[in-house]
Amino acid sequence: MSAKVKIIGGIKEIDPEQRVNPTMRKKSVFIETSGSKPHTYEVSFWNQKIDLLKDFTEGSNVEVECYLNGKYFNNGEKKGTFLSLNADTIIESNV
Repeated sequence: MSAKVKIIGGIKEIDPEQRVNPTMRKKSVFIETSGSKPHTYEVSFWNQKIDLLKDFTEGSNVEVECYLNGKYFNNGEKKGTFLSLNADTIIESNV
């Protein structure tokens, strides 16, 4: 089961839609948080979730709920975890 997280910030950049394979589409959005030490997160919108972005542009303040997914790897020389944020919902934020 994936963990669910909420990110509140401004849309810094929206990448063009990518065709991953014949049945999968992906669009990445980079969200920058505010504060003295802002962070930028890449959030992926997959397939029908891409339509949720139609009302948002770069500079929009948003609140995104997403699933945090991780995959462990160990190739003998290096080990670690690949993490990804996959969007579930996005709404306008007043922050």
